[in-house]
Amino acid sequence: MVQLASRLQAAIAVPVSLNAQRIYVSASVGFCLAQRAPAPRGMTLLGRTGAYDNGVLQIAADLAENIAGGDRHYLTTLDEADAYVTAHILSRLLQACSVEDMILISSKPALLSTVGFGKHKGMKFADVPADYLEWVRDKSDLKEDVKFSAAHWLSVRSRA
Repeated sequence: MVQLASRLQAAIAVPVSLNAQRIYVSASVGFCLAQRAPAPRGMTLLGRTGAYDNGVLQIAADLAENIAGGDRHYLTTLDEADAYVTAHILSRLLQACSVEDMILISSKPALLSTVGFGKHKGMKFADVPADYLEWVRDKSDLKEDVKFSAAHWLSVRSRA
């Protein structure tokens, strides 16, 4: 648990700059024993124990509410993590190229390395038979990225 916490903290130790603002993120990982309730600083996941009688544990009536609260907290955490990762990636991309370059790159078809359909699914485009690549390029109604990739790999072969 300590190793996980330190690795997580190390991974996010460098602040992210976005629009001249530095974003610092911290994280902690922990655990609690059954008799310790995390609610004072977090959320109650199972509610309170109402009673224990003859081998039967009764949970207080707020169980469903607490589980729903836990779900809301979990989904909010996922949203925050997604926003952080997106900002971090964008920040790193902006260090590598301009916004104009990213727009230009995004306007072109993507060069795929692996076939994602048909009898050659999972194969590298470089290993697919030329007649199949020609069919993809010339006669198929597949997406532009797929046709572009087939044409590219045929071009690579013709230069070899």
